[in-house]
Amino acid sequence: MLQIGLLAEINLTSHPGLVLLLEEGETIDDLLKLSPEEILIRWVNYHLRNSPETSRQISNFGSDIKDSEAYTYLLKQIAPREAGVDTTPMMVW
Repeated sequence: MLQIGLLAEINLTSHPGLVLLLEEGETIDDLLKLSPEEILIRWVNYHLRNSPETSRQISNFGSDIKDSEAYTYLLKQIAPREAGVDTTPMMVW
């Protein structure tokens, strides 16, 4: 139920910056046809592509994120630099 509530707020009206997620040859109409989960996956991958530290991409919120690697790189990419977020969680002790 929590996921449904959170994903319901992912739309172009509430977040017009999502147009940055358009891929080559796509239109706004193509983006509007995507489910909220597909838009969120595209948003995560957009930020992962902009990270110089990984080439990782995800296609689902199940097996692709179970090791938290994608989340670690995502948080480092989107957090303010002064927050000091790094990839320390990826270190094996």
